[in-house]
Amino acid sequence: MKTRQNSNTVSRSAIIKFRCSRSEKTIIRRQAAASGKKLSEYCRGQALHGKIFATRRLTSEERQYFVTLKDQNLGFARISNLVKNRDPELYHAIGEFLGQAKTLYNRFF
Repeated sequence: MKTRQNSNTVSRSAIIKFRCSRSEKTIIRRQAAASGKKLSEYCRGQALHGKIFATRRLTSEERQYFVTLKDQNLGFARISNLVKNRDPELYHAIGEFLGQAKTLYNRFF
């Protein structure tokens, strides 16, 4: 019996081919590996968005660091809500910090 596929997955059945030299293919494969993506994901991302963040795979210790960062962001957000009316400058400074931390977190996850 066939199981249903997840409704969030996109069926990718169309194929696009392009020609390149062997050395170009090697370079593209290395860049895809450095970004942690499969070759097709890498090429699709480059064609659609024009850039791929080349992030290496994180160690378990580094992953734990980002989990801790996210937890700290939650704490700062709560503190920010407490001081919103008492100290507007501190509220805005915390907001900027949270925005920067969120950008960093989203780059890796």
